[in-house]
Amino acid sequence: MWPCYPTSSNTTPGHQVGRTIAEPKTLGIFGITVLACVGSLVAASAWMPGFRTGMFPEGQRPSGDLLANNVDPLINLGRDLRSNGSDPFLTYYTTADQAPYLRTQVIRNLTGERWEPSEGLFHSDYYGDVAVNNNFSTFSSTEEVLQMTWPKGNRNPLLPLPDRSYLVNGIVGDWTWTHETSTARLSGDALSATNDVSVAYSQLNVTPQVVEYLNQLVEGQDTFIADDYTQLPQDPDNTLQSLLDETLQEAYKQGSSPRTDLEKAVALQDFFRSGNFVYSERTPLREGYDGANAEVVKAFLARRQGYCVHFASAMALLAREAGIPSRIAVGYAPGVATGESITTDSSEAASALTNSLETGTELKGYTVSGQQAHAWPELYLDGIGWVPFEPTPGRGYTPTYAPEPTRAVTEQESTAPEVPTTRSTPSSSESPSETPQATAGTQSSDDSTAIWLAQLIILLVIAGLCIAPWRRHRARQKRLEVIRAGNQESAQALWNELLSVGMDASVPCGVHESVGDYLVRLADDHPGLTKELSMLQRAIELSFYASHHVQEQDAPGLLDALHEVQNQLRRQLPLGRRILSFLFPKSVNSAPGDRRKVQQSTGK
Repeated sequence: MWPCYPTSSNTTPGHQVGRTIAEPKTLGIFGITVLACVGSLVAASAWMPGFRTGMFPEGQRPSGDLLANNVDPLINLGRDLRSNGSDPFLTYYTTADQAPYLRTQVIRNLTGERWEPSEGLFHSDYYGDVAVNNNFSTFSSTEEVLQMTWPKGNRNPLLPLPDRSYLVNGIVGDWTWTHETSTARLSGDALSATNDVSVAYSQLNVTPQVVEYLNQLVEGQDTFIADDYTQLPQDPDNTLQSLLDETLQEAYKQGSSPRTDLEKAVALQDFFRSGNFVYSERTPLREGYDGANAEVVKAFLARRQGYCVHFASAMALLAREAGIPSRIAVGYAPGVATGESITTDSSEAASALTNSLETGTELKGYTVSGQQAHAWPELYLDGIGWVPFEPTPGRGYTPTYAPEPTRAVTEQESTAPEVPTTRSTPSSSESPSETPQATAGTQSSDDSTAIWLAQLIILLVIAGLCIAPWRRHRARQKRLEVIRAGNQESAQALWNELLSVGMDASVPCGVHESVGDYLVRLADDHPGLTKELSMLQRAIELSFYASHHVQEQDAPGLLDALHEVQNQLRRQLPLGRRILSFLFPKSVNSAPGDRRKVQQSTGK
């Protein structure tokens, strides 16, 4: 009885000549390899910042239709901040002395497990230029104009607008305006056709005294506010309620006991910006809380470390606990000044919005990138309506009706970009030193290194998984080339490939089985392969035992038979074992030549 490996191992492959044989499984091997790599990357995206599509379309990270994808905007805001993208995607010019906040969405329901914008609110459908709202009070406000453009094209249907916008110019196509939240959404056609938009808006310039005066004017009048703006999350164990009450009392002790809603709101804003809390983009992620909901707010108030989403969410809940309706605005903090400017003479779109602008009025330029992604609370004050506040230290600026207490402003705060894991302002008991900044830089560097290290590990794992399939594919291609050449080595290459196919399909050749024994056994177990196995057996035995070697014209039929055997043996495996046999082929670590040499040394 002949052993399974009766002749020498493979020699150098011959040259391929004649008709090319189709190899359907070659594409399959690479296709599965690609799928494995993509699957690993997708799995990584479930937990690694930077792999996930962000909310803001900065650089090459478009978000598409936010609400249609049911994406949590507050979680994605955190991911965008951690990505640290600095490539500007929006440029705008404004007549205002201070660059405005740009709002894209408003979240009013703070009772669910996920806080996201409400759908189905009353809205109006428009086409092109339109006055979106003319109910904004012009009392103690200035009329301003903002002209925005997207240098690389706009990818986000949520139009970024200043507070109290009332006239829009430049939209090409259909769009909707949600009255309750003062937000706009472009249709798909408008998104692709619109690139320059001008907006007229009222910039509120009121003092605390004016707010109190307006509040007195409407005192006693009924004001309808939807329940969504006042409801607190369910609190079965009363832990949130007690924490909010304790935090309110601590915030109020920062100054005199507040009498009005404005004084309460100012006390909360000052409390968050006074140095009691640390701005950190990494702490929430490391400690297992991110985005915003009741549990996240509790963790933030306990740890006192987080980013703008947590400051805004905590102040919104505390305001409701204090009896003030609140909501969360999402969008962009004021942009970064470019030093460039235009005038109304050179901007027909801007000058067409309002007749109050003098000829030659200057519009200062700003840019917006992912670093300006921001969230802030808006509170409802009787007599004035919805007004924004800024509790996040080191971001933007406080409004005129809630100015920050006079104190020394550090260079870090005046330049706006936040420094993770550092207090925005040292408390009275702390002396300025370089230690916190050094610690912050070290921590940020450590976090960045950890993320890149994790990504490197994932790529190394993917590369490791591809090694064995690549080696198996390479060995197979070499054997097929020898078979196509049609010479005395072709039968040996054909036999070696058959042995590898059987080993990978978990039907290996027995140590003492001859060519005939093994192929007859396979035919008995797989009747559908009888014809193909008989053809292969005849070609191999004629070459091994009768020196009648495979000819070039015989190769196409033999290769077709070999492919069919491989396909059927592979299909018989369950899906899980089929994947494992591809990723970890047994034939790679148990070469036919090695088994032959062992048999010869033992005299078999």
